[in-house]
Amino acid sequence: MAHDNVIAVLGATGTQIAAALGTAIGEPVAYRPPTHDQVRGLGFPGADELGNMFQYYAEFPGSYLGRRDLEAARAFNPDPLSLTGFLAAHRAELTA
Repeated sequence: MAHDNVIAVLGATGTQIAAALGTAIGEPVAYRPPTHDQVRGLGFPGADELGNMFQYYAEFPGSYLGRRDLEAARAFNPDPLSLTGFLAAHRAELTA
């Protein structure tokens, strides 16, 4: 059973996602990721672990992107929305 809020953004960079969002809402969107240390310093429970996870993703993208089984994911949802499709479908909510 497909759900309209399931989107496929595999492999999209933060810059590409920001550009797609900017196009959808009609204004520039900048991608400004915090540093790993800034995330660790946010002070909430789990901030250290979240910063470590983001650092791992940045330094070793092949170790987790390569493990994603797209065929298995498509068994659950054979037709996920693209990022641009999702943004277009929800433009009104994004600009409210």
